[in-house]
Amino acid sequence: MSPFIYGFSLTSSPRLSKPAASLYRHHLTSDLETAIRASNAQYDSPDVLRRLDARVLEYSPGEIGWDCFALEYKIEAPLNAVLDGKAMVEYDRLFHHLWRLKRVESALTQGWMRVTSNSRLFEGIQSTSLCLKWKEADSRLTTTMA
Repeated sequence: MSPFIYGFSLTSSPRLSKPAASLYRHHLTSDLETAIRASNAQYDSPDVLRRLDARVLEYSPGEIGWDCFALEYKIEAPLNAVLDGKAMVEYDRLFHHLWRLKRVESALTQGWMRVTSNSRLFEGIQSTSLCLKWKEADSRLTTTMA
């Protein structure tokens, strides 16, 4: 995964997990700029970076930010001769599919971190409890033998 996308998803994830109605374009643009500065994308051509933008799409009640966010690349001449409107619609479809996969990856990672940290906590409690039982059994055995 590119450091840029990782950085962007990391900084914007708390915002995108909230209801879509609370999502503002200027916050996403700020997250986008932060991710650019924190990655190798900062060394890309200023013209390329100028064309990159965050968009908030129309949303339905109950949707969250992940559902209505889009990363837009503004096409100008002469590139618009090759990448016409149809190509950009296909880009949007591809972006949304990949972005949903990114969301699933993020949810799985958070779930895995919760499970592993809780299992370590459980192991600690279980082994502590087991040690206490062994000590109690050992002390009872020692007192009965004496």
